[in-house]
Amino acid sequence: MRFSLISFAVSVFLLVAIAFALAPSYSISSSPAQQIYSDLKYVLSSGNIWVKLDGRSGQLNISRSSSVSGFSKATWNIWVKQDTYKSNAGLFGQYSPSSGKRAYLIRTVNTNGVSLLISTDGAGTSTYSSDTTRSCGIRSNGQWTMITITYDGSSIKYYRNGLLCDTDTTSIRSIYDASSPLSIGGGNNVFFNGSVDDAKIYDRDLAASQVARLYQESEHGQKLGQAIPVILYHQIKSPATSADIITPAQFKQHMDYLKQQGFTSITPNDYLNWRKGQFTMPSKPVIIYFDDGWRSVYDNAYPIMQQYGFKGTEAVVSNYANGVQGGPSYMHWPELKQLQDSGWEMTSHGMSHTDMLTFSESDFRKQLIASKQNITQHLGKTPTSFVFPFHRSNSTYTKICGDYYTLCWTYGSNPETPKYTFKSDNPIAYQGLKRISISNYTDMTIFRNIFGRDTDIQGEWVIDEGTGSTTKDSSGNGNTARLTAGSGWNTGSIITTPPPVNTTNTTNTNNTSTNSSSTDTDRDGIINSNDICPNTRLPENFSLVIDRFGNMDTDLPFETKNSAGNIIENSTYTMTRTKGCSCVQILDALQSTSTYAYAHGCPASTLNIWIGRNS
Repeated sequence: MRFSLISFAVSVFLLVAIAFALAPSYSISSSPAQQIYSDLKYVLSSGNIWVKLDGRSGQLNISRSSSVSGFSKATWNIWVKQDTYKSNAGLFGQYSPSSGKRAYLIRTVNTNGVSLLISTDGAGTSTYSSDTTRSCGIRSNGQWTMITITYDGSSIKYYRNGLLCDTDTTSIRSIYDASSPLSIGGGNNVFFNGSVDDAKIYDRDLAASQVARLYQESEHGQKLGQAIPVILYHQIKSPATSADIITPAQFKQHMDYLKQQGFTSITPNDYLNWRKGQFTMPSKPVIIYFDDGWRSVYDNAYPIMQQYGFKGTEAVVSNYANGVQGGPSYMHWPELKQLQDSGWEMTSHGMSHTDMLTFSESDFRKQLIASKQNITQHLGKTPTSFVFPFHRSNSTYTKICGDYYTLCWTYGSNPETPKYTFKSDNPIAYQGLKRISISNYTDMTIFRNIFGRDTDIQGEWVIDEGTGSTTKDSSGNGNTARLTAGSGWNTGSIITTPPPVNTTNTTNTNNTSTNSSSTDTDRDGIINSNDICPNTRLPENFSLVIDRFGNMDTDLPFETKNSAGNIIENSTYTMTRTKGCSCVQILDALQSTSTYAYAHGCPASTLNIWIGRNS
């Protein structure tokens, strides 16, 4: 369930990253990065949807399909929450005792371990297990755990919660294409006792970075949501005499792969609008960035991208575009205008291609202002992104950048260990927005690994229907899973109507209830015990999200200012439980220990939100 809201069990605490501006003494700053943090609303939502198995007969059953069998390379990934441990309980299994029906079986072993049985001929099997001292499986009942196993024909790797835990070697070069159906939550007639969610099978061994990305994106893991790959190029020409030069042939190979795999190019402004709830993100997005404004991008990359229907993003050095520096090796304004008219986005890279940390604050601000004015004057559109040359910045200069630009790009990762940009990333925090630097050493194996999480999926069961007897395979291979007897949906109701915010009555520190209703009857802008507690029935797991854009979302960075001009940013708040209800105390950032809370010396204001809960 990749993109649904975060959930929590109300019997334990939840850290909620929220933005709120209620009291008249609070106002949104007028700087670009702060201006987008407005239009706050309350949202109550349901929690996760998953399938619960009884440990006796419950499982998800998929009819035999060649797309989930006969592997020479594979990755199995699943989220599980165990109620009680059962030895040899199946997590994934295309395996029956009869000869010719054995392919693979992943199961729980040794209390907190995991094992893989594989067969090369459908008759004999080889068994591999994680080291008992490393606890690579489920360590605790009642907690979600992501189990991942990769296989490449010579090695087996065991991952737990996105981290490599153990490895094995194997002489099994390929896995038999057995005639057995595939079971999720069962195998060899031993059934998992607990819950399963988000099951995936790949016909390749995912790189460690992609396994980590699965954990980062998941609502059960880091809850970061959909990752956006942002790939960075410089020059596209032959010969490739330095690392930052990519030959047109190599570049075309990269673009061809992205097209064949169904990726859609987007721009930083698309990403920004997505954060605002004003853009629908495609399932496979990619931002294709070019730095410095090299002429070879116009001559060589642009025609190739037109061929594939891709649009790019150019980081413009204004003095190069003006012809003051750089000469004919760089694009000037007419070429940049043509790219922009074709759907490309122009962003600022400074007036000069200089390490910004070498400038005084005053001169740095001049770089930010002048380059923005130059691009606006010559191209007719105001840039919203600034790219620090060489990715050289620090917390102070990145924050200053946010006074003039909404998105400030400061991080470049190696393609072998790619880092991604998420919706929840702080756009004006140092190393908040991340790009992946492509060089001429980036061969197709490395390039493919950058996108591995989204490609070569043979079966993907998001398990989010919440009703019925089947769950679909979103990989497109038609491997619909059927819920057997002993399995059922975990689901709940949703309350999505936000109350109006009344700025004349902004706090409510009274935790007592005077009456009950299912709506904000007193119109005070507060969902509290006077409104919905305790009559409204909510599921066991649900979320409270206050989104600066008024959308249902999770963990978005928070920035506003109080009357003293102090910034309140990325504050972390806690959920506490009382008899019959749960109370969220939303406090001034002064009360937070978050390293991102910058408020100092401002008074704390408290808002108590009461959430109905059947005890």
